[in-house]
Amino acid sequence: MKTLKITALVAIVLFSFILFSNKQADEANSKFGKKRSEICDYLSDMRVKTHKSNNPSSSGLVCLSDYIDIDAPDSAKLANNIAYYVQGNKETISGLKIVSNFNQPNSKHAEKTTQTTFNLLLTKSVNLDISKELNESIKSKTSKEWNKTLPTGENIQISFVFDKWPNEGYEMKLLLK
Repeated sequence: MKTLKITALVAIVLFSFILFSNKQADEANSKFGKKRSEICDYLSDMRVKTHKSNNPSSSGLVCLSDYIDIDAPDSAKLANNIAYYVQGNKETISGLKIVSNFNQPNSKHAEKTTQTTFNLLLTKSVNLDISKELNESIKSKTSKEWNKTLPTGENIQISFVFDKWPNEGYEMKLLLK
């Protein structure tokens, strides 16, 4: 009988620990969403599907997508593409990142897809609309940062990064931290 009581007590403590741990993870991720699966699926409407990172502790990535081709005007060249990364560890999500590679510059379709994807992530993750400012930065290909306060009172840093490559291509990134 005593062994049964100890076993029951251990089970209750373990169950309480699991519940408390899950609650802490949800609270820690409140800046970007409540569940990891939601955060990883923010861009599924844009055909950007993620998978779990093989080694999140060393990569610093919770989930990531493969590079998705978004436009290839010249089929003999590498296509323009986009990828999504959720940064963090098993306890918390620390940042979100989209990388759009323009291997064939001057593609209006790839630029529009990038704008739409960046704005969708901002809306779904932190419910912010800075589309006018962001779209201006994309159009002018000028890096820019915004510091915003969320309705929860948390601060968020949003960065648009434009990197011109030595060849004719370039990269655009949206970072949320």
